[in-house]
Amino acid sequence: MLLIDISIGLREQKKIERVCDKQARRILGQPRGLSVFTVPSRFAIYCNTYK
Repeated sequence: MLLIDISIGLREQKKIERVCDKQARRILGQPRGLSVFTVPSRFAIYCNTYK
């Protein structure tokens, strides 16, 4: 089995985790589930400063 780790789409809200990320972590289990990273929110991408 081969899985590719490419995020498609951004979260719409700052604090809500995407369902697909949660499911991927659950399916992969430990320790591979830790390799599923959380993508930034759309809000964070379009900010003008890091702060």
